[in-house]
Amino acid sequence: MLAVALSQKEILTYLNRISQEHALLRLTVACINSPNSITVSGDESQIQDLKSLLEADQVFCRRLKVKVAYHSFQMHEIASHYESAIGEMDEESDVAHGHRSCMVSTATGNWITPDVLR
Repeated sequence: MLAVALSQKEILTYLNRISQEHALLRLTVACINSPNSITVSGDESQIQDLKSLLEADQVFCRRLKVKVAYHSFQMHEIASHYESAIGEMDEESDVAHGHRSCMVSTATGNWITPDVLR
């Protein structure tokens, strides 16, 4: 993942350049942190290519110290396993199993229930 001091619109020029060098673009804007700060996620080699282009244009960018490119195609590999592991988050399933499903929001750190997700 790469933190970049550009807007979502401004990064498109760079993503287009990367897509011309690769058969398949495997980069995505993973997070919009502010109007002029985004996080790009995706394939390791394409992240490096993007970083090189940005540095050549003197655009601030910094690699994030993470092992998994969240909010990217890499998560598709485990999505079905994750969905199966957490089960159904609905009240009908809860009643049938005699419990109430809850989860912790990674954004707020608070417990949330299915009714909040609607």
